[in-house]
Amino acid sequence: MGGEAAALTLSEHGVDPDSGVRVEVARALGMCGDPTCVSVLIPLLADESFDVRRAAAGALGRGGNLSAAAPLAAALAQPGQHLLVRRSLAAALARLPHPDAQPVLLAALGDPDPQVRGYAAQALGQIGSEASYAALLVAKQDSGRLLQGTVADRAKAALAMLERRGRRAAPGGGTAEGH
Repeated sequence: MGGEAAALTLSEHGVDPDSGVRVEVARALGMCGDPTCVSVLIPLLADESFDVRRAAAGALGRGGNLSAAAPLAAALAQPGQHLLVRRSLAAALARLPHPDAQPVLLAALGDPDPQVRGYAAQALGQIGSEASYAALLVAKQDSGRLLQGTVADRAKAALAMLERRGRRAAPGGGTAEGH
């Protein structure tokens, strides 16, 4: 079962009192591929259970609907988020790059977790403006280990993407086009 029929059936259980049910609802909604799932998943980003928040972030990231970027960024900006939730939120934002998320992603470059910093660098390479360039230059020195490589590797790749898009901050604060 997929699409709208699945989304309608599953959405009825998005408020189930059992957090395990809400986790599975979020996961299933992430797989059903219906854009209407976003309206059910976004409220789950504020769920009391970090497992539900994590599942909702993952589902939204897989869903590909850019309207989820702002709520994901807002959730990442909330203090006190569990480590695994922050990772899921940052990963989702790397999959749903949106310029409105840039301030939160810049702040995430300072997260204590290297996975969060790596996802933030990756996302900034896709959507960052000139303001991201200096922060990514600093992140280029980050030796935090990831599953594959380091945060510095992701920052270098992000800087290369920004340069290809002409988003490099030139000396004096302008942009250096063509880099």
